[in-house]
Amino acid sequence: MKIAFLGACGTGKTTLVESMYKDLKLKPVYNNARNVMSGLGITDLTDVEPTKRALLCESILLTRLTKQLELFDEGFISDRSLIDELMYWELDNKNNFPSLTSILNNFVDSFLNKFKYDLIVCIPVEFELSESEKNADKLRWVDEHRCLENEYVNNFFNKEKEELRYCNKIIMVTGSVEERIAQINKAIDDLTNI
Repeated sequence: MKIAFLGACGTGKTTLVESMYKDLKLKPVYNNARNVMSGLGITDLTDVEPTKRALLCESILLTRLTKQLELFDEGFISDRSLIDELMYWELDNKNNFPSLTSILNNFVDSFLNKFKYDLIVCIPVEFELSESEKNADKLRWVDEHRCLENEYVNNFFNKEKEELRYCNKIIMVTGSVEERIAQINKAIDDLTNI
């Protein structure tokens, strides 16, 4: 089983992976953005020039792709999908690097057409981040960017549920952690009983 989450920052993706991976007997794949940022010397996302931001987004996307591909045969549950990483690329770099955006879109499209997720779990923004969460480490895009992420997630969900190009099943989960886990488990049951 290959499960990946799609959602704006601070919507609880990592919390769900941490709550579920042992019961599902799946390897967890976590966001490695902070490690990549550290390697690039980035300590504050609000003060990153465009070329370095593009390098950051591309490095994170390729690192996630590599990790998910390594675990493809045995299965995984990932706190982000490749769609997430493409979302960040597009929101932050599309205007500055249009030809590279097209190349990355085609690359992710080709990859996911060959290596589909079993389940993509979309999580909408249901609550605002507290001031301490927003400013915890200056390594999260917040406020207006978070709204753009949420819009991207909703648009992707509506398109993908009609076509199922990148996954066998896609769901949108809401509510408490327990309610979200129940919705995910139901989707997994639906997939395994086909």
